[in-house]
Amino acid sequence: MEREKRPVWQILVWDWGYLLCFELAHKMAGFLLLLPLFRGMSARMLRTSELETVTKQTLRAMTESPAAAVVSFLWLLLFLWYFYFEMMTLTLACERAWRRESSSFFKLLGKAFLRSVRLFRWANLPLILGLTAALPVLMAPFTGNMGIAGQIVTSFLSLAQEHSWVWGLFVLLILLLAAALFWFLFGFQAMADGANFLQAWESSFSILRRHKKQALNQVVRYFLRIGLGALVLYLVAVYITAGVANFRYDTDEARSVFQLDYLAWSRLGRIGVFVLFSVVFFALTTVLYHRFRGDWQPQGKQRRRLSRILRLVSIALGLAALAIFSETELGDQVFYWPETQIQVVAHRGGAQLAPENTLAALRAAKASGSAIAEIDIRQTSDGTLILLHDTSLRRTTGYNAQAWDVTYEDVQKLNLVEPIPTLDEAIKVAGKKLDLMIELKVTGNERSLVERTVALIRKNQAEERCSIASMDLETLERVKEIAPEIKTIYITSLLYGDQYNIDYVDGYSIQYTFLNPLLVSQIHAAGKEAYTWTANSEWGIRRAIYCQPDGIVTDNPYLVQYFLKSGDQSLLLEFWTPVFFGYPTAPAVMLDEVNDLLE
Repeated sequence: MEREKRPVWQILVWDWGYLLCFELAHKMAGFLLLLPLFRGMSARMLRTSELETVTKQTLRAMTESPAAAVVSFLWLLLFLWYFYFEMMTLTLACERAWRRESSSFFKLLGKAFLRSVRLFRWANLPLILGLTAALPVLMAPFTGNMGIAGQIVTSFLSLAQEHSWVWGLFVLLILLLAAALFWFLFGFQAMADGANFLQAWESSFSILRRHKKQALNQVVRYFLRIGLGALVLYLVAVYITAGVANFRYDTDEARSVFQLDYLAWSRLGRIGVFVLFSVVFFALTTVLYHRFRGDWQPQGKQRRRLSRILRLVSIALGLAALAIFSETELGDQVFYWPETQIQVVAHRGGAQLAPENTLAALRAAKASGSAIAEIDIRQTSDGTLILLHDTSLRRTTGYNAQAWDVTYEDVQKLNLVEPIPTLDEAIKVAGKKLDLMIELKVTGNERSLVERTVALIRKNQAEERCSIASMDLETLERVKEIAPEIKTIYITSLLYGDQYNIDYVDGYSIQYTFLNPLLVSQIHAAGKEAYTWTANSEWGIRRAIYCQPDGIVTDNPYLVQYFLKSGDQSLLLEFWTPVFFGYPTAPAVMLDEVNDLLE
């Protein structure tokens, strides 16, 4: 036996082809097998609960069904095992590489399968709970959304824009989560040998407590090397892509070819980096686990020529599969989504353009070119319909009173720069150039809310220009009973089902972190419209555009319009294009028009 010299790279090279193929097969199995199974099980749950869709309103009713609870529990266990099997396979593969064993990789998969079944032991309950908590993040590549995890990140980033100290807290949280992950994976070696979670956790803590500085040093060193290596490969790829395009084409055509080729291989690279990161992480924990315990590495055997050939073939097949699959949902989050004519919906009239839910906001939304303005309606004690989001007037006016406790005359007496308008005034200001999505806020204190709203719409002959939205399905059902000609929109943060053909709902508006392209396509297949709210950040807007809804609700219509016009361009691509090809020259006709405008 001998002590290892550079075992991490040895581990990566030893089984890289097989691990690449396994990771791709594992991800494709999730897309092509588990997701359809999940949809089938979910549909069964809905039928058992006598529901059509899962929303925040219906979720409680579904969970009260014993059969639905059993199906949900089985689905949860299946997905936990799916991810646990992947971790067990990577651990055993890295252990095999460290020992330089040449046994069949299929035998290794069988061994990983048998040991992954041990997950479902009472002693591993903490592990099951931890994986369950991490499930929203683990599922993100498959569902196409980040759900609650995405909302948490978005909230952090929004706070960070207002308070600089939040950035430090965010970085600290990421570091703590990374340390917990490393601690967990470090002890995973013991679990692969048959230990339960608590035993592995104690073993991991005992070893890392004595070698915490060495562990931190090694982790930082290796990932800095990987980062530097990835940066070098990236720069080489950029220069080669630009050089080939310049050599084969004229400047203008070369610019387009460069952009297309860059987007193609960068998508492939993102998936490759994700796979490489997973393997490196497990390889590093394997090496440090044995090093800190003082283990000696077996001499091992040299691979036979046939084995080397098979390994090279597996690498080639893996890369080919990666290139093909990168053009599917793995690379661009396995389906083609046709482009939709996306409308910009100004949230609360355009809350970043003017005070929310005011006539000034509606005029600003109209000037911005927004197709629709979303406004919130509440009813005062005398029955007047006013534009107000909160139940109280305190946040927007400083007057601490509930909407249903004041009269419209009280509202008019408030000394405001932009007064609170009525729905009738809002419809008139919107005119024929701006449609309205009128959200009815229901608290139980209203009287004839739907009837009064419909009457005002009909009075202004705005049935084709107004839609009524609500988070309350009964309200929408009532709208359709008395005004079938008016479009209804159901607003919900969470939506899932196997059919979206509620006859009194014409469209759905879903919180953008829970939206995905498949959900949008299913809504469209049912003949309904799909909207998403409220996308304000670059990440949120780009994600919303990717899902191709009919409309994006936003506080900043100009920003959404910018990203709709700029298309799927990356900031790095926008940086590199003028570096190699300069800025495109405007046509002479366009220059003449610009000069005429200047004169």
